[in-house]
Amino acid sequence: MKINPNIKPDRKGRFFDVQPWQEQYNKKKTTAREVAAQVRDGDFIFTCGGLNFPRAFIEEMCKRILENKFHIDLFAPYCIYPDSPHLKPELKDYLDVYGFFTGLERKLQDQGNFRYIPCQMSDAGRVIRYHKPRMGAFVVSPPNEDGWMSRSVWTHHYGKEAYLDDSCEAVIVEVNRNMPFLWSDGPSEQHTFIHVSEVDYIIETDYEIREIKSNPPGEADKLIAGHIAELIPNGACLQIGLGGLSDAVTSLLVSAGKKDLGLWSEIISNGLYALIEAGVLNNSRKNFLPGKSVVATCIGDRRLFDWAANNPDLLVCEGAWVNDIRNISRNDNLVSVNTCLEIDLQGQVSAEAMGYYQYSGTGGQLEFVIGSQMSKGGKSILCLQSTFKDKQGKLRSKIKPILDEGTPITTPRSVVQWIVTEYGAVNLRYESLRERARKLISIAHPQFREELTREAAKHW
Repeated sequence: MKINPNIKPDRKGRFFDVQPWQEQYNKKKTTAREVAAQVRDGDFIFTCGGLNFPRAFIEEMCKRILENKFHIDLFAPYCIYPDSPHLKPELKDYLDVYGFFTGLERKLQDQGNFRYIPCQMSDAGRVIRYHKPRMGAFVVSPPNEDGWMSRSVWTHHYGKEAYLDDSCEAVIVEVNRNMPFLWSDGPSEQHTFIHVSEVDYIIETDYEIREIKSNPPGEADKLIAGHIAELIPNGACLQIGLGGLSDAVTSLLVSAGKKDLGLWSEIISNGLYALIEAGVLNNSRKNFLPGKSVVATCIGDRRLFDWAANNPDLLVCEGAWVNDIRNISRNDNLVSVNTCLEIDLQGQVSAEAMGYYQYSGTGGQLEFVIGSQMSKGGKSILCLQSTFKDKQGKLRSKIKPILDEGTPITTPRSVVQWIVTEYGAVNLRYESLRERARKLISIAHPQFREELTREAAKHW
């Protein structure tokens, strides 16, 4: 397939005027060690996270930092490799890691060298640009016949803004032969291709791309999924997050016989791919980019990657564009499904921390909460299990009279809509504080309803 001829390179890398592009490629080809030798004390370097994390470059960069006692600021969001050298405690005095907080970054938080940046997902590229990186590194697919490479399966944690800024002197790509070439031929300015002529250094790698599978859903997840499935009509356009709960929802949509669903989502996962396989998700009723599944990232196993490779029915676009509320709302009946950590009786939602302890990043939740409700016939659904056990094993309610001190609000009470637990689903939008409290108590764990009712009576 030929890429849209309106798509042109946006940057001039080293040897950009050498023709043909294959000769450019060979001139730019180097080793991770040689590129890392250009790292300087005081550099700000950005990388892509997740499956596009440049492991070969990072390994050599960390060696250089330790050898020279450099201090480096590294933007490295969403690390999924527990053995990555940048996580090691011996680097904590030399390497400050910036990111949006997930999983393994808790280790860095405990070490004291993680710098969390709260932001909406659509701002990720602008965040990097604000910090003016001198170098950037990420993994891409091998080039096609015209010299275009795909930024592939993980694009939503950085954007073209990151490497098009004048401060970025060196764009480094690891060309991994196992990375699929993903189609991005939607709106030409929002593509996720990068041309050989735009980069400065090429490192060839062949390590396997990690497969990510969700944990199987528990019984509470299955009950929550049942309530959610009832809120999703035929013809809805979906945004669903990642995890066992999401897989439970998609499984129920198949068994419930739902029809003609569409996809506009930050992520496509194994669960959403199962809807496509079953013929339930075909994008036939979308009024914006009909017939296309639009995402910024693919997270799943090899089956998903193989299906996605060179598939014109899947558009992988810039995360900032996918998560823009104006674009989210362009499809009618957009139903957004996301999880959260806890909610208080006013409807204030936290999906990222409990108190001052960070568990996750802001992500794109608020963008899809607002965008889905701007969509004609759309709705936002936030879900959580009603309880958790604390460190002492004591059962605690996730529905609270008020969020604990230090807890950030991810979704404010003014825009929250559907809340779902294993005990039911309630719509809080446009309700008074008293009615919100009553509704939330009705879906709290029975053990805590009396206590929550007493607390609510003190205020409303």
